[in-house]
Amino acid sequence: GFGNAPRVLPISSSKIIIDGSTIYPTYYNIGSSSISILDSFNSNSSIKPAGMLSAGMCSASVNNKPLYIYAFNDDIADFFNFAVVYNPNEFDYDSMELLWTIPHEGLGNVSHGYVSAIPATIENDDKSITLFIYVPNNGIAAYRIYDPTVTAIEDVETSNGLDITVSGKCIYLSEKANVVKIYNPAGSLVASKTNVLSMNLSHLDAGVYIVNAENENGAVTESIVIR
Repeated sequence: GFGNAPRVLPISSSKIIIDGSTIYPTYYNIGSSSISILDSFNSNSSIKPAGMLSAGMCSASVNNKPLYIYAFNDDIADFFNFAVVYNPNEFDYDSMELLWTIPHEGLGNVSHGYVSAIPATIENDDKSITLFIYVPNNGIAAYRIYDPTVTAIEDVETSNGLDITVSGKCIYLSEKANVVKIYNPAGSLVASKTNVLSMNLSHLDAGVYIVNAENENGAVTESIVIR
């Protein structure tokens, strides 16, 4: 069986994805006289959930780029969080790319009897989506997701003349900063450096981070994407 509280994501009139407490998200054909398995997240180790005791997933599209969001960890594995996966070739699970696991530090690890971790999205006018994630007894969070395939080079202009340029996993500043601090979306300090013109962030996982930089003209705080 599918375990407790299985979640069904309809794909078409004959195809569904089921996520349950005893199976990984699995793609089924139900359009014939018998039900057959087409593929499973278990076939791609990079997107395979680390925990199975929380079920929940949804699909979304950002600027015509298909995404899957699903429960990734549970309290047994470590803590509750979610995976955001880019699907460049529809239903080809081997080609799916794990973009982020969020929150990076987890949404809590309080056990509950619902076997559920629920993601949901709404579309925004700027071609982004807002992702809401909820785990009973642990909390709720919201994220804004933009085009997952944009270039890894992004310029961030600030108001005090201190410009931050992101290239791959390095950041560069237009002027020397007295101190730069990097925070993950959960608010934890993950890197810091003083007297900074550039900073290598190769030790960080891909995802969204907050940069706080200070110089004589003041402080700036901007979000960046590390790929």
